[in-house]
Amino acid sequence: MIVSSGRNRRNYWALGVSAAALVSGGLVSAPAAHALVTPDSTTPASVVDTANTRPYWVGIMIRNEAGNSGGTCTGLLINPRTVLFAAHCVDGLAPGAYDGDAPGNRARVAYTTNPTFGRTNLRYWLFGQDFAVPDGGARVDGQSLMIWYDPRSRNGSAALSNSGTFLPADVALAGFDTASELLGRDAQSGIGLLFTPLSSLVPVTIGGYGTSGNGQTGVRTGAVEASYHRRLGQNLIGFLGDERSIALGVYPSATANLLEPAGLVYQDLYWVDFDDPNRAARPFFNGPGSDPLCVSTNVNCRLDHDVFPGAAVAGEAITGAGDSGSPLVTNAFGREVSLGVLSQGSRFFYESLGNPNDNLVRFTEFSNYGTIGGWNPLFLFWDQIVVNNPYKYVTTTAGDGEWTDPTRWVQEVDPLYYTLSGSSLVNALPTTAALGVSGGAPNVGAITPNPSPAATCAFTGTCPPTGGTGQEADAASPPRSLGSPSLVDADSAGRIDLSDQRPTAIGSAPGSALGLDFGDFGSSAFSVGGASTGSVSGEALPGVSAEAMSTALWSSGTLLQVNSGSLTGPGTTNFVPNNTLGTPGVQNSTRWFEVNLRSAGTTFLTNSTVTIDRLSVRGASSGLTIRSGARLNTTISSFLDAGALRVNGVFSPLRLTVAGGSLTGTGSILTTATSGAGLLVNGGVLSPGDGPGAVGTLSVTGNTAFTLAGVLGIDISSLSAADRLNVTGQMQLGGGLAANFLGSYIPTFGSKWTVASASGGVAGSFSTLATNLQGVLRPKAVLSGNDLQIEMIALPFASVAGYGDADQRTIARTLDTIRSATGGYTALSGVFDGLDPIAVANLPTVMSALSSVPAQSQVSALGMHMNGAIASQQLSARMGELRNSRGGGVSVSGAQAIGVQLASADPNQAFMAGVSALAAADRAASALEGLELKPGYSMFVDVRSLVDTDAIVTASGTRADLDGVVFTAGLDRTFSNGGFIGGALTYSNGDAGTPAPTQTADGGGLQISGYAGQRFGQAFVEAYAGLGALSFDTLRRVGLANGVQSLAGEVEGDLQTAGGRIGFDVFAGGRATITPYLGLDAARLEIDRYTEQGGSAAQTVGERVLERMDLSVGATYSASFKVGEGVLKPSATVAMTWNGESGGSSVMRSSFGLFPTAAMLFEGPRREESSVNYSAGLSYETKDLDLGLAYHAGDDGLVTGGSLTGSLSWRF
Repeated sequence: MIVSSGRNRRNYWALGVSAAALVSGGLVSAPAAHALVTPDSTTPASVVDTANTRPYWVGIMIRNEAGNSGGTCTGLLINPRTVLFAAHCVDGLAPGAYDGDAPGNRARVAYTTNPTFGRTNLRYWLFGQDFAVPDGGARVDGQSLMIWYDPRSRNGSAALSNSGTFLPADVALAGFDTASELLGRDAQSGIGLLFTPLSSLVPVTIGGYGTSGNGQTGVRTGAVEASYHRRLGQNLIGFLGDERSIALGVYPSATANLLEPAGLVYQDLYWVDFDDPNRAARPFFNGPGSDPLCVSTNVNCRLDHDVFPGAAVAGEAITGAGDSGSPLVTNAFGREVSLGVLSQGSRFFYESLGNPNDNLVRFTEFSNYGTIGGWNPLFLFWDQIVVNNPYKYVTTTAGDGEWTDPTRWVQEVDPLYYTLSGSSLVNALPTTAALGVSGGAPNVGAITPNPSPAATCAFTGTCPPTGGTGQEADAASPPRSLGSPSLVDADSAGRIDLSDQRPTAIGSAPGSALGLDFGDFGSSAFSVGGASTGSVSGEALPGVSAEAMSTALWSSGTLLQVNSGSLTGPGTTNFVPNNTLGTPGVQNSTRWFEVNLRSAGTTFLTNSTVTIDRLSVRGASSGLTIRSGARLNTTISSFLDAGALRVNGVFSPLRLTVAGGSLTGTGSILTTATSGAGLLVNGGVLSPGDGPGAVGTLSVTGNTAFTLAGVLGIDISSLSAADRLNVTGQMQLGGGLAANFLGSYIPTFGSKWTVASASGGVAGSFSTLATNLQGVLRPKAVLSGNDLQIEMIALPFASVAGYGDADQRTIARTLDTIRSATGGYTALSGVFDGLDPIAVANLPTVMSALSSVPAQSQVSALGMHMNGAIASQQLSARMGELRNSRGGGVSVSGAQAIGVQLASADPNQAFMAGVSALAAADRAASALEGLELKPGYSMFVDVRSLVDTDAIVTASGTRADLDGVVFTAGLDRTFSNGGFIGGALTYSNGDAGTPAPTQTADGGGLQISGYAGQRFGQAFVEAYAGLGALSFDTLRRVGLANGVQSLAGEVEGDLQTAGGRIGFDVFAGGRATITPYLGLDAARLEIDRYTEQGGSAAQTVGERVLERMDLSVGATYSASFKVGEGVLKPSATVAMTWNGESGGSSVMRSSFGLFPTAAMLFEGPRREESSVNYSAGLSYETKDLDLGLAYHAGDDGLVTGGSLTGSLSWRF
């Protein structure tokens, strides 16, 4: 037989108790109570969950209306507001009776997550409001605002009259005043609820609050402080089935039919048994006589017949009174889920061998080895749990809309609801209806028959008094009679049978889990199980909306169906999230909301005040805007994971964690946390202002912290307009700071804004700083008292970019030096303000533009090449003509036009250009024809044009195109002894330029030269010297962010040249001659100091001296051929030149004109040590007329290119 604790299908009772005795008389011994019972080898203290590994496994306290009695149970916290437990813990009153906390109306439920809450704290909560009891210092985690238990339960409004189950539909929910953060978001730290029946036996964790015990001796700890501690143990599901199935498996059918009659409604339960870990050494024993192994008052300590086959598991334990309502938890499917709610404990009866009276039987103490515990399965009642769970997870449909639009909201599935797909957990509801009070689920497990069942007549007390045989019972171990009301029927015996695991009674409530009996000290009696079992009127209550199938009076016995109305299950709609306490006694009327914004679209809260428990903005395209004049309160932490939260009104969460997305607004965030950070930004961006691109102020009440990847984003639109965050509390800096400059506004170096303040002070620092500026300016976080300021600093130009040449690096380093110098930025602010915003990748180009080296090099290249090298070539050519006796009359040479056109790809154009040149020469000759020249005197004109010439103007190899013309005219006299002397005037004009950056130089000069030579037979010697003045204009265009500066310079210089040749003619046979020679050419160019004009980037360029001396060794080949009336003379010259120059020739000095103390030194380009020069010519001479064309080219590593000369001479 299964004897369920305190079993009486009709009546429950309690002894009277004096309130005065409760508070002054202390505790009087009563029948020992028991909670989690462990083997005799395990101490009760060892199974206390002192580390609080399962804080959601809570202790429940229940107080009666009078406030002078109460009891305890155990439950499971399933969301921030709700505990799931057993209906029989609270079914002494209707749900609506637990509605107050005032004298005379104290009925309430509380819970604790403290694993060692203790008896003192328990008594203080139960009685401390009205009686002087000690205060243990601990406080409960929450007090009930709503109670619901299944109307089909034992004392429910829909209880079945023909129920054969001791505690059917034993499921209850309590909603509490304080929302808990314990389970974390989505209750991920909680224990799930499994709504699928098991198909196999699985290991389980069991336990609860209450006194502890010993499964072998029956000894219990009694009324001690530790009697209200959480203890946990292990077991194995032994059976899924109803009580009749167990009776038929344990007893003969006649006995089973007597104890559990056919025709009644039975309900499945999950069952475990308490196996003796030492069963092999302590086998089953039921007589004859007393058990010699029993060492305590438990004279029947070996009645473990292993009703559900299997050995004890590690940590084997069984539940007892005080554990009622506790979960049945398994981890067999990958995470912990609860299978049921603890309802009862039971024991079995055996023949008392050796006793002649068959009415006497043997049975053990409740919760000793051999007893069993039963849990109401959740899969039978999942629908009522879903509907009546007051905590609602909700979301919106896609699209924009108002919070107050009920058509936008949809209920989500609770994250702790699970079903099985095979052996995998799925967060979903069952697809089939809940069975309710039913035994229809397939039985799982096996049952061991009773090895020594009592006679059937023993259960009716009709066995003959001496019908049995055997040894007489030991006096110390009297057999117990099932027919004796003093032992079994608590109603008749006036004693409490403590085995039904109903709520612990302080006083003498039936089924007391703690078994605390205070004795009968007076007549002020209180009955926990009194007459008030649900007398709520069936009429509609005032203020209760008639939502079709969404709410119902508990007293009506109506069972609300899943998805029958708004907020009755996932997918239901037509509601507006706003916490409400509902109406006592009305099912599903209390509602607390957790809002998850997942779908694309923005929800707007307008002109309303709304309170929910939690807000989570989760979708990347989801958003919530709390408009000015609206307010949203959340009782626990809220989260912004993605999307956008804009607060222009008031948002008041307990805490707000920003893990992603953007938090903006111009309103107020009022956090209510009393410790730690009320606003934590560890991801995403907090940016005051009404959205991106708008400057504004956001206020926060509560400590604020930026950590990890969190960013404080500040929009700045001008020197006087920037976002601001005002914090009432402390502000801890970390994460990143991002300064976003709006529109066309570009800050300047040193600008400063106050962007945040905290009344409690600012500490810490940002780990990263970011900005949308492309240049070197960066925001710097500066703490000034309780303010956070942004100050613009600049990264060093020298290190921020990769520069390709030394000139760029020199400019960059110099600018860094000037900025750091006192007054440097102010003096050169025009440059810095234009340079700082430029993208770092473009800085090398701009630094090149800021360098004056190309312009300086162009000046020196033009001066040295045109007025130095080419003018010297003209003089050398003239001396060659005189040396070869071609000097009488007038000689005109020119190729300016030809030089330009020969660069053309069209040979016809080149030919036509030659014709034009000859015509020009003819015109020049006609102009000179009228001069009266004395015999021995001659005049020449040589015009040369640069052809395809460029020069390297920086050390890194930047090239500039050179164009120009050199005009030399001279007068000379020849002597009969082979000598000559003359003088010449040279005019040059040219230009040079680099395309990027744009730098040009143009100008020229005048030079006067003298020359002389002497022939000695076939040998000769000749020399020249010159003195000139040069003038060039330079122009540099520097593009900065604040405009383009055109910087102009006027450069003056002096040029000195000298040189000579020695050589001799070697006749090579026929009309050919080879003339080897040795030449030496020197030049000194002195460039004066000058200062550019035109902008803040203008530079003062120091004076410069360039000195060169070139040694040449060459040979000229010439020949003559009779052609018609004249002679055709080809010629060619090749020379090897060793290029020498002074060490300082390539060094250039300059400084910015507005900050001259920061000097810059540049290493200019240098020539190669040696080079090859060549020339070729062709002339045709007649008696009176010479026509010639020549080209000279070379590459000294600095200037590459040539010059073209066309000649036309007349003799007279």
